[in-house]
Amino acid sequence: MQQDMARQCAGQVIETIPLVMRNLVEEMRRQSMSELTMPQFRALKIISIHQGASLSEVAEHIAVTLSSASRLVDGLVERQYLSRVNDIADRRRILLTLTAKGTDILERAHQGALATFARYLSALSDDDCANLLQAMDVMRGLLTIRPEGL
Repeated sequence: MQQDMARQCAGQVIETIPLVMRNLVEEMRRQSMSELTMPQFRALKIISIHQGASLSEVAEHIAVTLSSASRLVDGLVERQYLSRVNDIADRRRILLTLTAKGTDILERAHQGALATFARYLSALSDDDCANLLQAMDVMRGLLTIRPEGL
């Protein structure tokens, strides 16, 4: 791919992601999910995918400092969305897991977001939707397996 085309694609991605995130946040608020902030939603999401994630893993995923992640997790534990368990193999390590209440709030927020974006995307033709799916698969692949030097 030519460098100009790569830069154009990069510009579109950088401009589109904030729009997606803004709409996701608005939908969470509209669905009375205001009890979860976006960082809290993202923390619950990563822990649901990686049960037993550490505080460091959560901080890295949501791009905050360890102390900010600790405060965020403290609040989620206090609200009984998460539980902390000492790692049997390494007593210094704390493992985070979703509680039933955390699973429920995460699922409701996720379903609300899916419904909203499905409404937006229902205006697309089948061909446009297929193109978007393909583009998202390509983007996910690029971001999951980073080439050397990035």
